[in-house]
Amino acid sequence: MEAKNREEKEAKQKEAQEKIRVREEERKQRQEEAKKTKEESKRVANIEKNLLKLPNVDKVYLTAFKGNKSINNVNKNALLNKVSKDKIIRNIRNEVKPMFLGKRRVEFVNPENYNSLKKNVENKLAEKKAGQADLELLKKLSTNLVISQEYVKAFANGKAMNTISVNALTNKRNKDHEVYR
Repeated sequence: MEAKNREEKEAKQKEAQEKIRVREEERKQRQEEAKKTKEESKRVANIEKNLLKLPNVDKVYLTAFKGNKSINNVNKNALLNKVSKDKIIRNIRNEVKPMFLGKRRVEFVNPENYNSLKKNVENKLAEKKAGQADLELLKKLSTNLVISQEYVKAFANGKAMNTISVNALTNKRNKDHEVYR
């Protein structure tokens, strides 16, 4: 009977030692996994930090660029190419409506909307330049012919200033002077 009890005790001790060994192995595995995930997160943070050092790339732009992909899958050259494309739109926007101080930041433009947005911004720039050219022509016509800008605008009747004939405007002004006298 004592031998049987001894054997049971030894079996229980071996079982307890086996449980302790298994727990220790599990703890070591968890520590190694934690260490690996910590190293992986450091590596990912380092990749993101390096990408954020690129010119005109900020956290918002990088997040929009990568979409739902991992930061590991972001191609640095593709990012630089996209930034240079979006910089073109930023520069045109700055020409259309300059900021009081500094420049706008480069905003991410969805590649599907890129061409339409670029055309839209270029059209706004063309309208602005045409408006400035019309204003300069209006000032030039009014000062050269010694008449008011309102008179020139009324004569143009909503047409572009570059379509106005100087001779026709001069003749109209002379006729109006005769009527006035």
